[in-house]
Amino acid sequence: MFSELLRRAPDIAVTGEPRRLRSMFINGINYLPVSVSPGGSS
Repeated sequence: MFSELLRRAPDIAVTGEPRRLRSMFINGINYLPVSVSPGGSS
């Protein structure tokens, strides 16, 4: 999934701090603000 995302939007950039999701079962990123320029390849 991430390789396809980078292929379609090679200029994706993080624009803020991630918010983590932490529970007894899941530990990961819940929110990650990014910016992408329009007009990428499809």
